[in-house]
This record gives sequence, structure tokens and C-alpha cells, in this order.
Amino acid sequence: MMTSATCRNSEGFTLLELLLAIGLMGLMLGLTLPNVGAVKQAYFATEEAKAVANSIRAARVDAISNRTTVALTVTSDSRNLLEERRLSVQSWYAGDSAGLASEDRGWNGIWEAPVVRGTEVLGHLLLESPEPGILFFANGSSTGGEIMLHDEDGQLKRHFLIDSSTGELFVQQ
Repeated sequence: MMTSATCRNSEGFTLLELLLAIGLMGLMLGLTLPNVGAVKQAYFATEEAKAVANSIRAARVDAISNRTTVALTVTSDSRNLLEERRLSVQSWYAGDSAGLASEDRGWNGIWEAPVVRGTEVLGHLLLESPEPGILFFANGSSTGGEIMLHDEDGQLKRHFLIDSSTGELFVQQ
């Protein structure tokens, strides 16, 4: 026969022990929850940077494989879009009414070329480029340039540099 002392020990946890365990779990959750937001933001910034890098590489490959000139432009409107436009090779070299970029001409002809594809940057990230556009040529070279991906606070997340002689992409964090 069991005594009352043995029954009390085998019945379970006391209310104080349960409250202490729940309080410790709440404290641990409260300490880790702010870090979840930072991890989530870093993940989204990485994914968006991959999409931008893939678009830049695809524009170079498109120029080489189609034997044409491809322009990458960052839209200045609220869409936050990296657009790829395919230009004819002749319009770049002939100096005709296309008005494409060179030392003495502006970038007017780029905006008239049709958009082949676009990469939209979502969330709280913004694209920015000091150049009106970056051109990739059929031989793989480029005008070179840079595109920056930063958050709303202006903190730089990724810096994409395109080499002018090789058209190669370099990504810096």
C-alpha cells in the first residue's frame, strides 16, 4: 500500500515548477525573436542579389549569343526594376539616329529599344546606378559600370561592378 508521501511525488510537477519552465521558455523566445527578423532580411537581400547578378550575367550571354548589343538600365520610377533591352549592333557603330552612348552622344536610343526582360527587386531594397545604362557587346566586352543594392536606410547590401574590357561581373558585400 502506498503512503500519501509516495503518491505526492509521482503525481507530476508543481504549479511553481510549471510557471518557472514557461517563464524560462518565454525569456528564451524573447531573446531570439529580434534575431529572426535580421536573419529574414539578410536572406531576402541575398536572394534579391542573386537575381540581380543572374540578370547581369544573362544580359552579357544574350549579347554574345545573339551577336548584338544589350543595355541594362535601372528604372527610376517606383517599380525598382533592372531592365534588359536588346539593341542592334549597327546602331551602336553607325552613328545614325539611334543616338546610343559614346563620348559625344547621349543615351536617348536606349529608351526606344524594346525591353526583353526585367528583374524587379522586391521588399525594402532599392536598385541604384550612377550610369544611365550599362552596355554589353557581341564580343563580351562592356561599357562597364556599377549597380548598387541597398535598403531604405541607405545601407549597402551588394555592390555589382562590371569590368569594361571583359564584361565580367564582380559582386561585393
